[in-house]
Amino acid sequence: MKKGSILLLLLMTALVGCSRSPAPMPSATVTAIPTLGVIGGGGTVTASAEVVPIQYAELGLPGDGVVAEVLVTEGDEVEAGQLLLRLSATQQMASVSQAEAHLRQAQIQLDRLRAGADPREIEVVLASLEAAQAGLAQLMEDVHPEQLAAAEAAVVSARTALQTLLAGPDEDAITIAAADLRRADIGLKQAQWAYDEVAFGDDVGESSEAAELEQATLDYETAVANYHMAVDSPDQESIDAARAQLAAAESDLAILQRGATDAEIAIAGAEVRRAQAQYEMVKSGVRLEDIADAESEVLAAEAGLAEAQAAVAAAELYAPFAGTVTSLHVSPGEVISSVPGYALLTLADLAHLKVDATDLSERDVTEVDVGQPVIVYVEALGQNIEGRVMRIARQATVVGGDVVYKVEVSLDEQPPDLRWGMSAEVEITTE
Repeated sequence: MKKGSILLLLLMTALVGCSRSPAPMPSATVTAIPTLGVIGGGGTVTASAEVVPIQYAELGLPGDGVVAEVLVTEGDEVEAGQLLLRLSATQQMASVSQAEAHLRQAQIQLDRLRAGADPREIEVVLASLEAAQAGLAQLMEDVHPEQLAAAEAAVVSARTALQTLLAGPDEDAITIAAADLRRADIGLKQAQWAYDEVAFGDDVGESSEAAELEQATLDYETAVANYHMAVDSPDQESIDAARAQLAAAESDLAILQRGATDAEIAIAGAEVRRAQAQYEMVKSGVRLEDIADAESEVLAAEAGLAEAQAAVAAAELYAPFAGTVTSLHVSPGEVISSVPGYALLTLADLAHLKVDATDLSERDVTEVDVGQPVIVYVEALGQNIEGRVMRIARQATVVGGDVVYKVEVSLDEQPPDLRWGMSAEVEITTE
């Protein structure tokens, strides 16, 4: 076919196509997307759970010490307030005794101040003042020959007594003491024999024989004491006392011989002023400030006693509620330390268990309300237990990257075989 014929044929074909009506476009079909229900379907949500006591506690003590006594074992049921164990509290008890003594002293002082000065107390204070005044006057007066002679005699007597002690037992004194002891022994035996002769009379207790026996017994005991004093060597305490007495006598004699110094007179004058001030205070009565100070001292002593008693209480562990000792981590003689979180034992109320749902998702928790019915399936028992939502956590926890909430479930009944720690599955009805 020639080139011109081909072009003509193409042109005719195009014109024919342009004269036809356009083909209708197919209409789009709309398919409805099904709405996704809540996870768990059928108006319920599910979660894993664990059986736990409604009340339990890990118990410890705030202080350190040695365990003196453990009064319970694992599995024991205890009452609220029952003593479970105690630490050794010897030092704490001593502190209580000291605090009690301090409180008694403070209270006695307060009572004395409130009652005012006792006449006998005034007499004692006045006597102290007069003695101080006499001592000062003696220092400031001239020494009389009689005073000097008496002081010299006191020194001689004290020196002789000390030398006698240092010399030890004297043979002549021992001989005399032994003879006196023999005579006293014979006299006692004779008096006993005379008393025995009339011992069956009705009035033997008032007889002359009874009086003679009593005197003979006293004479014998005295003779025994004198004999031991003559025979025994003096002890160091007696020697020290004799030396102190000699030193005091020599000091008094030296003062009389040389006269009082200005320093001694000043000290004696200060003692007179102190005694005078004390006498004036007692005589004039008690000031309100003194009573207030005494009352403050009593309050401080009471606080000290309370603190000491609290230290004793801190050494004893009591049950805060009735329950069962489920675990025990300490033994008598063990040294414990007040480390935070260190538990000595675990106490739980196993008579009242609940179920804690541990992994309810944040999507499901919005469907759950307190009071909704729950079916609890306990795998270990192969049993369903009915219950209700008791509490919903206000704060989430993150487990494996998932945000979950804790939900507590109360049980309508508690099977006898239900145990703390059993795993469970909860199904909460949300409709």
